[in-house]
Parts: sequence; structure tokens; C-alpha cells
Amino acid sequence: MSHGNLRIPVRFGLILLLVLAVMVIPAMAGTDNSSVPYGTVTDTNFMVNAEAEVPVAAFSADKTTGSAPLAVTFTDTSTNTPTSWLWDFGDGITSADQNATHTYTGAGSFSVNHLVTNAAGTSWSNKTDYVVVTPHKTQWTVGANGADFTSLTDAIDSASVISGDTIFVYNGTYAFTGLTKSITITGESANLVTINLGGSGMPIQSSAAGSIFEKLTFTNGNLHSLKE
Repeated sequence: MSHGNLRIPVRFGLILLLVLAVMVIPAMAGTDNSSVPYGTVTDTNFMVNAEAEVPVAAFSADKTTGSAPLAVTFTDTSTNTPTSWLWDFGDGITSADQNATHTYTGAGSFSVNHLVTNAAGTSWSNKTDYVVVTPHKTQWTVGANGADFTSLTDAIDSASVISGDTIFVYNGTYAFTGLTKSITITGESANLVTINLGGSGMPIQSSAAGSIFEKLTFTNGNLHSLKE
């Protein structure tokens, strides 16, 4: 042994490097990265902090014109994942549903505003005079080309046909499933218009009291009133 610089034979140096490799590499593989800040790359993984984007408001409607009462279904088509919604239908009525159905009871032009929000912010879409509602139509037609309805049942069940209205029925045979509103049903002629009652007594609800049936031939059953 000599004093001064330490000299290690080559063969012992190789053995020392091998020992260090065996001890250090497993320790590095077990490093705890739980305290590594976002965006820092380690020897085994990395983490990214992604932020939400402000939503972009958009919507559509199944119809935008018609006579009162007009039921319109509005559908939210906004992007960037809104988490809350607010509709203003333009007639003083609002809704917080994502998709909403609203009935306009009076005539006029209505602007619709749709506001959407998420954690990143808020946006809105406004469509001026988007829904145009005409005064209530009181005379309806069934059966002929260009008629309002193809079947009597569709006419009776329509939300647009209300008590006090008149349904004019053209030549043909039509099914009848009951009546819950007070209306007048007039046929083109008793010889031309047949109402099939389906083989049983057909109920007329008390809410249909005062209904008028004229110029019609009834077959396969009878009409009777039904108290509610």
C-alpha cells in the first residue's frame, strides 16, 4: 500500500461498477413520483393538467311555425359539455331542462334565447323571431288530398284541435276511438262518410259534452256517454 492517490486494479473496478448497478437501478425503479408537479417528466411517467373549455351554445327545434296552440320541442346541440341550461321562449316562460318542449298558446313572433354553462364559463345563442305562431285555426279537414289530417283519430287527438273547433271529413271510412273534447264533426255526406266504431260501444267523455255529429253513418257499434 502506498500513500497519496488510491489506485484500484482494473479487475476490481469492474466488480465495483457491477455492484453499484445492482444496488442503484432497482432503487430508481421504485422511486415515488406522487409529489412530482404536473407537467414534470420522470423516468417512468408524466402527468398533464387539462382544463375545461367554455361551452358553445346551439339549439334546434322540431317546428318553428304553426297555429296556436303550437307545441315546439327544442333540442340542445351545444358543444364542450355544458352542465346547466336555461331557455327563454320569448313569451315570458323559461325552462332549465337540457331539452325542452314548450306550447305557445297565443299568436305572435317569438325570439328564443338558449344559455349554457360549465366550469369554464357561459355562452348563449339567441334566434330573433324564431317561432312564428298564427291565430288559432278553428276549421280542420280530414281525408282529402291536402287535408290537415289523413285520419279522423289523428285530428281528434291533435293538440291543435281544441274544444269548439270543427272537423270536416271527406269521403271515406274512418276509425273512431272516442272523444274527450267538445267539437263538431261534419261529414261530406252521410252516404259518403262512414265511421267504424270497432265492434263495441264507443265512449264519449263528459268533457266532450255538446259535441255535434252530422252527415255521418256509424257502423259496427254504438256511441255512449261516459261520466268522468
